Order: sequence, then C-alpha cells, then structure tokens
Amino acid sequence: MDWFYGPMVKMHALLAWCSIGLFLVRGLAHQFGAAWVTDERLRTLVFSSHVLIVVSGLSLWGRSTSTRATRPG
Repeated sequence: MDWFYGPMVKMHALLAWCSIGLFLVRGLAHQFGAAWVTDERLRTLVFSSHVLIVVSGLSLWGRSTSTRATRPG
C-alpha cells in the first residue's frame, strides 16, 4: 500500500497550499471591496477543496494507524 501513501501525502499538501492561497486571495479581495468574493462558484470551489483535504487526511490517518498496529515490537 506504499504506492498509495506517497502520492496521497503530496495531494494533501497541495490541497492545503491551494486552500491557503484561496484564503489569502479572497481575504485580500474582500479588503479591497471586490464583488466576486461572494460568488457561488468560488465558494463551491473552496468548499470542494476542504472536502478533498478532509477525505485525503482521513485516508492518511487510517494508513498511519494501521501501520503502527502491524509494526513489530
């Protein structure tokens, strides 16, 4: 199952950085009064990225707990 863990860690990190980037861009745009900050399409994109972060994080968490349980001594 190692073929799954490495790419999933990279995807989780990439999604986290994308979420941070979206947060910063939306925050700055809100400060400058941009109207597109509350656009439903953008909010859907942000929500979808958060769901994917949770799903990938849960899959990594399940992997890390199962490897600790099977490790000898």
